[in-house]
Amino acid sequence: MTDEHLKQYEVGSLIELKGINEFNDLNKQILKCLLTSQVGKKQLMLNEYVRKYNIQVFASAPALYKMIVCAWLEGIQLTGSRCETYSALFDFLLKKASSSTAPFNPPPAQCFVNTQHIRPNIDLFNSLAELAFVQLFKSGKETNFLFNGSELSNCLDQEQKALALKVGILLERKIESISGSLTFSFIHKSMQVFLAAYYIASNVSATLNAISTYLFKYPDAFLTVYEVFVFVCGQDIQAGNALSRVIDGHNVLPEDTNFQVDTTIQDIIECGYDEAKANKERDENIHLQLSCCRCFDSKSIGTLRNTVKTKMSSSLRVLQIEQSKSEPDIFQQGEQCVLDVSIFPNLERLRSNVVTPLLLRTVTGCDKLNCLFLELDFCAVEDLDMSPYHSLQTLVILKHLIPSSTVYTLVSDEFYMLTNLKNLILKNINYTGLDLSACHQLETIHITAERRGSPSESYSFVLDAFRSLVNLKHLTLINISHDGLDLYVCQQLETIHISTEFFHDSMHTLETNAFKLLVNLKCLTLNNVSHEGLDLSSCQKLETVHISRQKFIMFAGTPNDLMSDTFHGLVNLNRIQLKNLNFNALDLSSCHLLENVYIYREEISSNTSSTLLCDAFRALGKIKHLTLYNVNHDNLDLSLCHQLETISIRRDSLSIPNEMVPDAFHVLENLTMLTLKNIICEGLDLSACQQLTCVSIYSGVSLVPDSCRGLKNLDNITLSDIICDGLNLTSCLNLKLIHISGNVSLVPGAFRSMVKLKDLTLNQVRCENLDLSCCSNLENIHVHGDVSLKEEAFRVLVNLKRLTFVTFKSGKKLDLSSCPLLKQVDVRRYPVSRFTLDC
Repeated sequence: MTDEHLKQYEVGSLIELKGINEFNDLNKQILKCLLTSQVGKKQLMLNEYVRKYNIQVFASAPALYKMIVCAWLEGIQLTGSRCETYSALFDFLLKKASSSTAPFNPPPAQCFVNTQHIRPNIDLFNSLAELAFVQLFKSGKETNFLFNGSELSNCLDQEQKALALKVGILLERKIESISGSLTFSFIHKSMQVFLAAYYIASNVSATLNAISTYLFKYPDAFLTVYEVFVFVCGQDIQAGNALSRVIDGHNVLPEDTNFQVDTTIQDIIECGYDEAKANKERDENIHLQLSCCRCFDSKSIGTLRNTVKTKMSSSLRVLQIEQSKSEPDIFQQGEQCVLDVSIFPNLERLRSNVVTPLLLRTVTGCDKLNCLFLELDFCAVEDLDMSPYHSLQTLVILKHLIPSSTVYTLVSDEFYMLTNLKNLILKNINYTGLDLSACHQLETIHITAERRGSPSESYSFVLDAFRSLVNLKHLTLINISHDGLDLYVCQQLETIHISTEFFHDSMHTLETNAFKLLVNLKCLTLNNVSHEGLDLSSCQKLETVHISRQKFIMFAGTPNDLMSDTFHGLVNLNRIQLKNLNFNALDLSSCHLLENVYIYREEISSNTSSTLLCDAFRALGKIKHLTLYNVNHDNLDLSLCHQLETISIRRDSLSIPNEMVPDAFHVLENLTMLTLKNIICEGLDLSACQQLTCVSIYSGVSLVPDSCRGLKNLDNITLSDIICDGLNLTSCLNLKLIHISGNVSLVPGAFRSMVKLKDLTLNQVRCENLDLSCCSNLENIHVHGDVSLKEEAFRVLVNLKRLTFVTFKSGKKLDLSSCPLLKQVDVRRYPVSRFTLDC
């Protein structure tokens, strides 16, 4: 073939070739190239050899596979470990270098016992090993399998270079460039990895630092290190032990309470152990380090057993035992012994969804255990006694609630011994009168129960359960009884989340002054919790408040949930959400950092109200998002809220007038979305809100004619039951949807230049000679009312699909022949003589 470039070509798709599926066909093709006779007979023998010794795994590298076939034809069968396989391949290649033979005595590793040609060429072999290591762990990870002539010369002289190319260990290729430089590589990546492992085994102390630095620089390079590690374990287990410590040193120990063990390094160490055993290494010499292990199937149970047989057990710090759906009975079939965790003296964190008396009994012998995570879905015990685990800092006990499942109960006083406990998480675990007062170090409490039916007292605290928790920072109680909960001494609290599925006064109450001394509180969430006149004025660091009730249950004379000054002085408050609460003249004006306000009330009641102070927002210069639903306000003024981006103020009816100051919109330059419903606002002008993209206004509002002047970003507008005489939308060039109804008149050129308009609805709107000649993208038109169109209005509407006229005003002939996509025409309630349809 010539070396000319293709002048014309077309790439239909790019495919990455990873190897060969049909190794039988590959065998036949290779043998045809190497033999002149008996190809069929040899192919049958080769196929059997490949299947018997699992040689097909090398088919992913056709060049390497061909070399194995060539060796087989010369009587060299690869039947041993991975290291023995590659040492045999190198021995086969170096046979071409010279006819002399000499076995090692003694061999540097078990895998070199049967080699004859490596020792006579040991200088070349050592130089190639150095080259392999240097290139594999050099700084440029993208080019660690390619190297130039200069890099090659650093490790090999000219004679060695020529010999390595001659025998086929190295390959040479020319780069098409002005310089025409050459690059080199090993015949296959795995050959380079084997040589690098040999170099590491021969130079342990000099190479480990380079590997550690490489892993720090390329944390995702574990695949490369994994392949090297396996070969190192097969050649020199002492070097493998040392390298395992480097690899495991990059194992990030999980710190989250809901931790999951990553098995990447576990799999690497396991393969290294298997290779060491395949090379006849004894267990007493295997000291591989593994700090994290996840035991979930037969293979991983074998790994855990191997840690027991070797000295690996002393290095284990994190263990996860997980019964999987694929092997649900694995821990009932003679594998109970792996639940004896006392053999791991340095175990710090244990997670298990298999809980047996053996596991609970042996855990007590783990003096360094500080985190215990129990999932009780496969639990063989009913009573849980936590008192022996005095060193615990984190305790997690979970049970996914299943109908008719076993109920697990904690003894109320068993936490007296857990004086070091910092984090407690319980889910669906029964207890009555739980007392945590002895757990002085507690920082996090997260206790939840899934409700099924009406509230229950299966989950409750003693009255003074929190009286000594001076270090408590995070408290979450979901569906837990807490009548008269006292947090007086918990002055370090930063987050509180108390929620119940059902509102029940007698079981879920808070004292008025429950938060009086919580000066560090940053986040507060209360859902269906009874509180009268809640006072948060002392919580100066509060950033987020969510207080809600499932349903607005109020009657005349009901006391207020919030006082008018509940939020007074909360200068750090950023987000507030109130739902179905009762309050009067609520003042937010001192919350200068508020950005999000959401106040929602399900129903409007004539007996009670949720009322804002008229100037509640007067100083909220940073507020960005405001939502009020069925909230009373008189002359609401937003004129100082310059950063507002979204406004949604709605009421279900106009029975109780609520007014807005229209001048507020003169300064809202950042406003993008506006929704007003049943809000009284006369003379509204939105022309200063140049960023508006969506406007929805329903009832109670009157607009000035030029209210939408200059709104070039407006995408859709809905005006329902509003008042406007001479509405002009000509400058809203990006409108795609217009829905207008009510006492509105349009100027004839209201839709001029709206080339993006797709949906137009005019209901009871007045307009003479409405011009749609520029609305070429219109798809839907619905007109109901006193509207007339220009005679040629439909000439450019080539995308029109649906057309509806109801009591339409037109004495002219309308031509629809230019609307090829029109599917539906609805013409109703006016004399036919007034309308002529020409399709």
